[in-house]
Amino acid sequence: MAEQDHDDPPTCRICFEPALRQRGGRLVQPCSCAGSMAHIHESCLAEAERHSSTPGWCSVCRGRLRAPRRPLSPHVWLTAAVGAALACIATCLDVAEERRELQQAEQARLERRQRSREARLERERQDMVQQERQRRQTEEQRTVVGKAALMLAHFAIQPY
Repeated sequence: MAEQDHDDPPTCRICFEPALRQRGGRLVQPCSCAGSMAHIHESCLAEAERHSSTPGWCSVCRGRLRAPRRPLSPHVWLTAAVGAALACIATCLDVAEERRELQQAEQARLERRQRSREARLERERQDMVQQERQRRQTEEQRTVVGKAALMLAHFAIQPY
């Protein structure tokens, strides 16, 4: 086939139809091929890929095929944007829930620590009270023993 004239519209290298062909879709340039071999309909490319022994590679130039990019329809774009927004919200809620659980765990730990301190202080207070009782009892016993010793000494000194 002769080189394509610059005035002729580009045609598909598979079906030789122009870009406006309804069935084939738009013409794309998925590889490094040039001239009349440069263009191919998206549907023709998909069909050729299904039957290729080397999918992803051009059978003419042996270059890597680049997937044609289509602009997203507003519906698809909006659906993706809403999905992304919902994913962000869900992530934020998960992070907030995790943070709340961590705060609750920390609060519970602090409360246990405070109860432990209070229990230790109460034990120390009870120990001090017990020690004070023992000191008083010892002092009372000394006083009683001292009085008894004085009485014995007094009786021992006096004649009958």
